[in-house]
Amino acid sequence: MSIGIVTEPDWGLGGIGVFGEEVCPRLLRREGTVRIEVDRNGVRSLPFPSVLTYGKRWLVGSKLRDRIAASDAAVVFLPDHRYLTFDPGSVPQTVVPYVHDILPVTTLFSDVPSTLFARLYTRRLSALDAAICASRFTASDLRLRTPFDGETPVVYQGVDQLPSNPEETFEYDLVYVGSTIDRKNPAFLSDCFAAAEEAGFSCAAVTDRDAELPGDRFSEVSAESLGALLAGARFYLHPSKQEGFGRPPVEAQQLGTPVVGLRTPINEEVLGEPSEAWLPIETPTDLVEVLRGDGVDYEALEARSAENAARFSWETTADEIFDVLRRYR
Repeated sequence: MSIGIVTEPDWGLGGIGVFGEEVCPRLLRREGTVRIEVDRNGVRSLPFPSVLTYGKRWLVGSKLRDRIAASDAAVVFLPDHRYLTFDPGSVPQTVVPYVHDILPVTTLFSDVPSTLFARLYTRRLSALDAAICASRFTASDLRLRTPFDGETPVVYQGVDQLPSNPEETFEYDLVYVGSTIDRKNPAFLSDCFAAAEEAGFSCAAVTDRDAELPGDRFSEVSAESLGALLAGARFYLHPSKQEGFGRPPVEAQQLGTPVVGLRTPINEEVLGEPSEAWLPIETPTDLVEVLRGDGVDYEALEARSAENAARFSWETTADEIFDVLRRYR
């Protein structure tokens, strides 16, 4: 019996899209795997759950369920846990999703249909025997926010060094990459940028088109430009309050750019030893002190940042996911 890998013809943008593009082709190169393709065209980029897309997601889930049931796979890997818009008990296979971050699909919503959909999703997730989690924090959060009581093996995401265009140069004291949704802590981000700019330091962000932040802002950049931007920064700001893993700060570490962020459990797990591989702060004033270089051994911090980021690679991610899936075949 084979292992089914759910894939998409076009993964789209965002962290989950990068994960699918990097992991699924590597899994499909392994002996005994089969492709199960799903098309979420018109649904992929929309909010989840959403009353506007409830019917579309249900239809996508029904089609995926039929394709899974018709395959000869014994176990099926869902690279995005939000594919679980079908009853896992309706297929003969063991379904194992990858849980990137459980918060967005378990948070209470303002409208009744979306709340009911979120509850239905968590019931379906809880019916599974196992879910691969992006971190120990995600595994803990999964059990906290849902009645899930299955196995939660942890497999970290990979982080490959971004390419850099040698003809591009950026010189910023502080850089941020990501959205400005609430859990990313946009108020703290804005306050930090404002404090840094007021103290005479330059800031840049790659974020939403409509985001209002001090300093320079880019809404779309190539991988090469992003690599050059991160490599040229003195520090990377990671203001987020909640992450399932958090790839951008590790990408910065991969290029030797030290990270400054809040002292949260996920940061301590993924970014390495606080004050050695990254610098914890509590206020914008703390950030300004870091930018001024007060008590910062930049060379040691740069080296330990790169050393921490070297723990993560896509090949290792695919190897460990495949090992987990074989246990359920």
